[in-house]
Amino acid sequence: MQRVFLISVIILICSCQKRRLSPSDYVSFITDSKNELNIRKNVGKYIVRSQYEPVDYLALLEIGKSANSISRSEFESVKRRFEKLSCFTFSISDTNSGGDLIRSMLKDTLEKRQLTNYLNFEMQKDLLLIQGSDTSACVLFHYEHSYGISSENRFVLGFENKNEGLDIISNMKLLFKGQMLDLGTVIFEYKKEYLEKIPLVLI
Repeated sequence: MQRVFLISVIILICSCQKRRLSPSDYVSFITDSKNELNIRKNVGKYIVRSQYEPVDYLALLEIGKSANSISRSEFESVKRRFEKLSCFTFSISDTNSGGDLIRSMLKDTLEKRQLTNYLNFEMQKDLLLIQGSDTSACVLFHYEHSYGISSENRFVLGFENKNEGLDIISNMKLLFKGQMLDLGTVIFEYKKEYLEKIPLVLI
């Protein structure tokens, strides 16, 4: 009986321990759509995608190729720059034209100016992050202009991290009120079970 109890305790401890991956494997894990952190939705003629970017992931992108040789203290120092934010890369693609949103959506010069202003500034107000009972406005917003070179129109988003230093207690939802782009309201839900499976970085 005592042996069975001991085995059960060992299994429980092992199941609670997170995987540790090398920097390159960690980045691959975060961007792999099967891990439900990189979510794609088809909305009409558009492809809308949201990539959740944990603090460790952002730190690795910042460090770049030297990540495999960096010390743990250096890695933690870089991480601290991002810990107060929950970050995402959000993108919209036109499946028909495959190019710049402004060029594909409108022909009228005045409308193009209005849309350009929206994508650069006003769109930030239409993005919200819901964590449990808390709703956060977008505090970091940057439109990465593709100028027709890329089929993706990318936006870097940052929200106040309500769960900083805390255990994950609920699903997380990124909400985009896309009426201005005729997308309606688009919701990306990051489930607690997948957030808890995010591994640690082996440094």
